[in-house]
Amino acid sequence: MKYTSYVIFIIIILLAYACNNKVSDEQNRNRESDKSTTAGIVELNQAQIKTAGILMGNLQSDTISSVVDANGYVELLPNNRATINPPINGLIENIKCIEGKPVKKGEPLFVLRHPDIIELQKEYIRSINEFNIARQDVERQKILSESNVAARKQYEQAQATFQIAKAQKNAVAEQLLFIGIIPDDVENGRILNTVSVIAPFSGTVSKIYSHKGQLVTPGESMAELINADKLLLKLNIFEQDVNKVKVNQKLTFTIPSFSNSKTYLGTVSFVGKDIDAETRTVQVTSVLSSYPELIPGVYAEAKILCNPKIAWVLPDESIIKDVDGEYVFRLESDSVMTNNADVQRFIKMNVTTGVSENGYTEITNESVPENSVFVTKGAYYLKSEMNKSEGVDD
Repeated sequence: MKYTSYVIFIIIILLAYACNNKVSDEQNRNRESDKSTTAGIVELNQAQIKTAGILMGNLQSDTISSVVDANGYVELLPNNRATINPPINGLIENIKCIEGKPVKKGEPLFVLRHPDIIELQKEYIRSINEFNIARQDVERQKILSESNVAARKQYEQAQATFQIAKAQKNAVAEQLLFIGIIPDDVENGRILNTVSVIAPFSGTVSKIYSHKGQLVTPGESMAELINADKLLLKLNIFEQDVNKVKVNQKLTFTIPSFSNSKTYLGTVSFVGKDIDAETRTVQVTSVLSSYPELIPGVYAEAKILCNPKIAWVLPDESIIKDVDGEYVFRLESDSVMTNNADVQRFIKMNVTTGVSENGYTEITNESVPENSVFVTKGAYYLKSEMNKSEGVDD
């Protein structure tokens, strides 16, 4: 009897264990079934949507371009950089400029003093006297020649002497103008002992190489003047991109060394015809509008916009990139009412993307449900919620 009771007890335990396993298996199957039916779907109520800052919108039709990446430097126009040289030998009596100071065209930068300045004016006065004498002699010889008193040869010799005197006078006058002295003032008796070295254009003094009291000679660098009102953006593109880049195409660029650099705009002005043998790149040049904050020599990263076309686009932040590809979240056409709370259902939709520009990306899917509404902001919040429901770590 005791043995029989023991056997019955064992049987009851085994039956109970079998029943529990059956229930557990059924529950697991139900959970798997629930998971498969909700895979790729996220449901949120209006409060959650508002808290997450989710925004929605349709595909937009926009002009978008393929992009050629380039990098290079901001430089001055060739005529916007000048080396300041003295026009004549001189001792620097006064320096009227400071590095970094803006100056206007014609403004004096240096004052020079030297005996050569006075000597050139004396030479001009001598040339005037010689010119006047030669002119009077020509007039006299002409009268004598017409009266047959003097030989024709003397008249011709006087004409030659007059032409030489005239050329000498004009040459010295040009020298005076070159150093900044007006010849008429000298002819009227005004003799200067100093001259000013002036700015050839408006700009900024970038460097000063000289000091007060220094003796400088023509050809010697005294200072450097730059004008950054217009700049060049010189970029390098790889040879495989040369056929994509054309004159008048738009470009954007940033300055990485500037914190939170804004995006600057430009246009392709010239495309080079030579390939650098070492880097296999071609130079592309853009003449820039006035950007006073840009400094010649700064490094720039640019995007040249090529082959513009009309395309359907979505904001970049609406597109999730995953190991399985790219996808967006599309709002299901009908809403679900649960306990009087409006619940929105979002469905994961795989997409094929094309060109990206200015924060938007082309969607190239052949078929998209008509009037589809997509999440344009907050897609990563939905991704996180979807991963939680599917038991996937972010």
